[in-house]
Amino acid sequence: MRSSGRPIAINADVGEGFPDDEDLMPLLDRASVACGGHAGSQRTMTRAVRLAARYGVAVGAHVSYPDRRGFGRVTIPMPGIAAAVTAQARALARVARRARLPLDHVKLHGALYHDASTDPRIAIAVGRAIRRLGGGVGWIGMPGTWQERTARRFGIPFIREGFADRRYRRCRRHRWGRLVPRGEPGALVRGPAAAARQARRLAAGGQVDTLCVHSDTPGCVRIARAVRAAVSR
Repeated sequence: MRSSGRPIAINADVGEGFPDDEDLMPLLDRASVACGGHAGSQRTMTRAVRLAARYGVAVGAHVSYPDRRGFGRVTIPMPGIAAAVTAQARALARVARRARLPLDHVKLHGALYHDASTDPRIAIAVGRAIRRLGGGVGWIGMPGTWQERTARRFGIPFIREGFADRRYRRCRRHRWGRLVPRGEPGALVRGPAAAARQARRLAAGGQVDTLCVHSDTPGCVRIARAVRAAVSR
């Protein structure tokens, strides 16, 4: 299945301390590696990058508010968002360079992902940070939000993301709505069949370039396998 004539890629957030990265990696096109904000260390970044190199997976920086205690899921008002994003992305870029891999993209995590979707000031700070990383580094984010608008403004390649394993809440301003917060019942799409149905629906809508399967979702490997099969038909 294709979106706007292009294949739908599969991505996942990895290096966050969950056990399935090795089995998940061969099913991915892009891996967003935690690089110190909410999770990740030199050791985990190195392991994730080596796995990516083994399976030909593009690597990007999965950046967040500096919040390891809250796993990056709480908004932290701070003036230095651009500096924090730049530092985390460059830490991953150094590891990737040793494996002879370029930094493919930046993807925000948790509260920063949602805040940059709705707050133009935060999105602009993130855009400035990504632009500092050099040409060719993309931005994975939610379509139709300040993430996409800001990427376009700064000339950053924008990779429109949908979620195969998260429920959406209807929203008048966005075709697929917004994600149901993780703390609410029904926030996760459970099971490979349900995730595959959602993947096909998102892909058919023509609004996404990549579909995410989270490495902390129960059964993520089976889900990723089903999603890949669903969008490859």
